Amino acid sequence: MNCPRCNTGAMIGVQIPDVYDGVLYWLCSGCGMPMHRFASGPMRTKAQPFIDDIHRNYEEMRRPAPPSVPLPPHFRDIQLAHEMLMRRKD
Repeated sequence: MNCPRCNTGAMIGVQIPDVYDGVLYWLCSGCGMPMHRFASGPMRTKAQPFIDDIHRNYEEMRRPAPPSVPLPPHFRDIQLAHEMLMRRKD
């Protein structure tokens, strides 16, 4: 089975013990896209909240990160001192 998003063939079966004894849905190891194992029925309904949560987290991770804030001078000095100490140990 290949992922429809990235065409990776390595799918991971996800089992949630309190929900179903076996693979509840598939997760692509390449891009993280979840896919239903069951075409219809109660197991698909039980898997849907977990898949929705993955989609929500995936979209959140794709948002651009806020611009980084430069360290105040005293933090930069501490960081440089730490790097110098680490070099001396080598």
